[in-house]
Amino acid sequence: LLFREVGSRTAGGLRYDMRLPWHAADDTGRAALGSASLADADGEAAAAWVALRDAAEQWAALRNCESSGRYDAISPSGRYRGAYQFSQATWDWVASFSNPALVGVDPAAASIADQDAQAFALYDRNGAGPWPHCGTYLS
Repeated sequence: LLFREVGSRTAGGLRYDMRLPWHAADDTGRAALGSASLADADGEAAAAWVALRDAAEQWAALRNCESSGRYDAISPSGRYRGAYQFSQATWDWVASFSNPALVGVDPAAASIADQDAQAFALYDRNGAGPWPHCGTYLS
């Protein structure tokens, strides 16, 4: 299945690219849809943008709650680090299945993209539980 880019948006400090299935009838991907289906596809795209925006806002709220939105944040004890306040043990565990190159990297020194990816991977495995107070923003 091929996809076509239909635009990008920025929300919560993150950029989201939107792609829809490519319909092979012509170079726009639209002719095979027909007018009713095209309206449905545009409605689906709009709904997808709303969902992405809402998700980005929820993750931004989590980061703000955990670390005042700072990717270089370190808790007073030094145990929790980065925007999502990972312990080194949790960071290394998530990295072991999501991106082994990040094992041993200090979460507060990791790139924004790596911190976000690690948080998304942790959420995919454990839901909002790893953030007992601030995880309520991820609903």
